[in-house]
Amino acid sequence: MKSIRLSMTGYFLLLAIIAVAVIGSLVYRTSADALEQEAVSTKQMLVTSYQTQSEEVRNKWDEHILQRAKTIASLAQLQRKKPALNHHYVVGMVGAALQPHGQLLFPLWAAEGRDGVLWHRLRWMSYVEIKIAEGLVANQGGEEFFQVYGQRGTPLLRSDSLPAGKFTLAPDVRDRLQLFDWVFDDLTLVLKESDVAPVKLRRITLKFPVSRFRFQYFWHGWPSTRRSKRSSWSPWPPRSDSEKRYHPPPFPKDGFDHNSPAIFVQYAVRTDGRDAELAGMQAQFERDLTRLSEKSSATMNRLRNKLIWIAVLTFATASVGAFVLVSRGLLPLRRLSKAVSQVSPKDFRLNLDHSQLPDELQPIASRLAATLEQLRRAFEREKQAAADISHELRTPVAAMLATLEVALRKPRSREEYQEALTQCQQICLQMSQLVEKLLALARLDTGTDHAHIEDADVSALVKQCAEMVRPIADSHNIELHTGVPEGIRFPVDVAKLREVVNNLLHNAVQYNRPGGSVDLILQRQNGTLQLEVRDTGIGIDEKDREHVFDRFYRADGSRQGDGMHAGLGLSITKCYVEMLGGSIEVASTKGKGSTFRVILSQQPPSPEAN
Repeated sequence: MKSIRLSMTGYFLLLAIIAVAVIGSLVYRTSADALEQEAVSTKQMLVTSYQTQSEEVRNKWDEHILQRAKTIASLAQLQRKKPALNHHYVVGMVGAALQPHGQLLFPLWAAEGRDGVLWHRLRWMSYVEIKIAEGLVANQGGEEFFQVYGQRGTPLLRSDSLPAGKFTLAPDVRDRLQLFDWVFDDLTLVLKESDVAPVKLRRITLKFPVSRFRFQYFWHGWPSTRRSKRSSWSPWPPRSDSEKRYHPPPFPKDGFDHNSPAIFVQYAVRTDGRDAELAGMQAQFERDLTRLSEKSSATMNRLRNKLIWIAVLTFATASVGAFVLVSRGLLPLRRLSKAVSQVSPKDFRLNLDHSQLPDELQPIASRLAATLEQLRRAFEREKQAAADISHELRTPVAAMLATLEVALRKPRSREEYQEALTQCQQICLQMSQLVEKLLALARLDTGTDHAHIEDADVSALVKQCAEMVRPIADSHNIELHTGVPEGIRFPVDVAKLREVVNNLLHNAVQYNRPGGSVDLILQRQNGTLQLEVRDTGIGIDEKDREHVFDRFYRADGSRQGDGMHAGLGLSITKCYVEMLGGSIEVASTKGKGSTFRVILSQQPPSPEAN
């Protein structure tokens, strides 16, 4: 990313878009659910209202049909075929007198009289026809139809508007109905051959008693059933709303003989008016549902448009605000960048007040300051190294030039020339060792020197190094003790381990006291190889201890030698130990001696260590 400001602004806008999208979706979904629930509740109310109104219309029509059927049933009269049927009463009394207990039956028969139950049954036997009040049989414009049946289901009377054979009384209905009970049904009939479509009818079947007692009770106090100019009552619906109409009272079930003969009345009306009213209500109901759906859709569209506008405005505001806020937030970073740009080889200080930086940048500034300090020290070490190298090379070169100059001043004997050449050889050897160490450090710095690990006999290797250093130790009157077990094998780089042991032994001998001792100890413990070199020399001061592995480091009084050392041996030793995947430690007491401990791990070193 070329610009942190643009990248952070882009991330902020992406986060804002995601947040707005999530919040907008939640708001839209919540609002949609709320509107949907409201629409469902409103629809349920509409459905309930429609069902209630439809049921009221149907009940109104059924109530009208029931009242008309009651009216027709209440207007039915028994018609005698033989007017002389009253003589049955006399015959009955004579027959009762002739019975074995006639003296008892005759008074009971006589007490029964014309209004007794017995007389009622005898009278029913003589009534074989049903007569309806005048005007009921007349055709009422083909809108109403009725038919009266006898107790056994025999058709007795029908309206003029009903063709013969169109109504039937089902046996199960006839047997199931009790007195004053009724049942509704819907049917479709073709009343006339000229009709294009069948007629839909709503019919009621009513069972009603016919007896002398009922007439006396039922008609008491009722207006006449005949039409007259003085009576405004009519069994048919009024021609206008202003026409007054009387309805018969509820059925008087109490006081009737339920064993009395009964008639069945079937009354039906066309349902065109009711269906038209119901169709209008259904159309209104569907229009209400359509308006409800359109209203919900319009509300959701308005909500969606508002959310879109809110998202657009939020994105625009967030774009400007993010750019400004990110620019302001990056101001401390620009300060840090300016401070870093002022760093130079002559001044490695980071000219910046850390307290002005935010918490996130303070660790970076501290680490950067520490890095700059390390660079300063590295520059100083390099300068010091150049000076040390110049000093180390100048001294032998000057010595060799002085030797040659003395030898060339006058003719010398063979022995004197040979001594001068020997001195020059030693000086060249010293410079060669210094150059080899410098080349080794250069290879280590450039990463071209790698460790070649192989399984080697470390015990034999360490003993060989001790035997090579022993003559030097003997020349300095120093005892060299070795504690090396036999047969220790370990994966190492033989050449580099030999250089490490030689450097440590040479330092122990070089910086020891006459009559001192050096102990070389090798052991294998917990999968690691441990090598210790102890001496009884001058020791290292505590303040110089952490610098003993620095290149060309020399401490006053801590290092003394014969000019063959330039302060590079321990630096190379540490680099080789780390290349082998180990570590080196030093413990020293001023005036009592030093101990160098090398610990190598059996795990192969990582490529980065090489």
